[in-house]
Amino acid sequence: MTANPLISRLAMAKNELAQKYYIHVPTSTANTILLSSMGRSGSTWISSLINYSNTHREIFEPFLPIRVAEANVFEYTQYLNPHVDDSGYIEAAKNILEGRLKRQTWLDSGNTRLISYKRLIKDIRTNLMLGWFHQKFPAMKIILLVRNPFSVVQSFMDLGWGM
Repeated sequence: MTANPLISRLAMAKNELAQKYYIHVPTSTANTILLSSMGRSGSTWISSLINYSNTHREIFEPFLPIRVAEANVFEYTQYLNPHVDDSGYIEAAKNILEGRLKRQTWLDSGNTRLISYKRLIKDIRTNLMLGWFHQKFPAMKIILLVRNPFSVVQSFMDLGWGM
């Protein structure tokens, strides 16, 4: 059965609108799922499975400080001991985890939700902060995706990426 071209075009237009003009209603981190993984581990695919019903605003790698101004207190790869109580880290993380971010293509490229109360955050730089996130934001759901490390390295090599 062939899809109706008009319906396909309308769906594409809605998705493009959602990436640029969504309405995000900030709520607590209890409405956030953090999917943390290594790059090339399948996290983009897993995030699409988690959000199959399009109930969440998808936010792509918001803890990358060179792309996201709200993450500028974090290092490119950041470790945080769960007992660190630095208000700069806490406030920046809270803003990111609650979706209080300026609109930008980098963050919202996977978003197809027009009005959102929930967030699905996918990030490959947060693995060393998960204990800290759990300590500071205990209501947030955290998923650590682990892929066979040999497959991750093979994927990097196939793309010609250095490790």
